Amino acid sequence: GNSSFAGTDFLGNPFGRSPPLTFNIGPQYTVETDFGGVTANVNYYHSSKLFFDPANISSEDAFGVLNANIEVFHADNGVSVMFWGKNLLDKDYIFSQIVSVPGIGGAWADPISNGVRVKYQFN
Repeated sequence: GNSSFAGTDFLGNPFGRSPPLTFNIGPQYTVETDFGGVTANVNYYHSSKLFFDPANISSEDAFGVLNANIEVFHADNGVSVMFWGKNLLDKDYIFSQIVSVPGIGGAWADPISNGVRVKYQFN
């Protein structure tokens, strides 16, 4: 094929989209109450620096993302309400990137966001 990388030796370069270190920590706590319960969850994801291509031209520095939610549920009627937040530290990071002959294209991850989810579970 027609590639600007043809004949290039990438030996020793990290694999694309494969950071050497990632981890997730996500404690969750549930309290039972007279009406049902309350569940709180916090999740933190960390990624070390990663490259998006075999030539290691395009990269993303290390980053961390914090998400959290709290859900109140009613044991008898199957209704729950969850308040959630994503990317609570409002970290700017590249979610996806493609390196090709015409250039580099990609997409940023979503900024801080929050909302409410109401759910009804049929029995």
